[in-house]
Amino acid sequence: MNEMHYGKKSQAGLEYLFLIGVLLVAVVVIFLLATQQTDISVRTAQTREAVKTVAASADRIYKMGGGKTYVTINVPDGVSGFMITNNTILYQLKVGDQIGDAFEMTMGNVSGTLPTEPGMYKISIEMLPDGTILIGGVDTTPPVIIGTYPTGT
Repeated sequence: MNEMHYGKKSQAGLEYLFLIGVLLVAVVVIFLLATQQTDISVRTAQTREAVKTVAASADRIYKMGGGKTYVTINVPDGVSGFMITNNTILYQLKVGDQIGDAFEMTMGNVSGTLPTEPGMYKISIEMLPDGTILIGGVDTTPPVIIGTYPTGT
C-alpha cells in the first residue's frame, strides 16, 4: 500500500513539473512577442518623428522667406528608402516583410537627400535662391574664423 502512495506522489510531482514547464514556455513566448511589438512601435515612432522634425524646420525656413538651419534626427534600423519631392518628405520603414510610409507635407517645394542608415544625423535645411528648400544638401556656408589660439607674441 505504501508503494502505491509513493507512486501517486511521484506522478503528481511530475505533473506539476510538466505544468510549470508549459507555463514557463508560454511566458517566454509572450515576452518575446511583446518585445518584438515594442521594437516595431519604437522604430515607427522614431521614423515619424524624424520626418516631422525635418518638415517642421522646412516650414519655418519657408515662413521666414529664407535662411538656413540644422536639425538632429534619429534614423532607426529598418529605414529602406526616402523621397523628397514637390512638397512631400517621406521615409519608408521595413517592418517584417512589409514596408510602411511615414510622410509629411510641407508648405514649400523641397528637394534633397536624407540618410537611411541607422544613427543620429545633423541635417542642414536651407532655402535656395529659387525658393526651393534644400534638405541635407552640401553645406554652402563659407567657414568663419571666430578666434585663434594661442594669440601671437
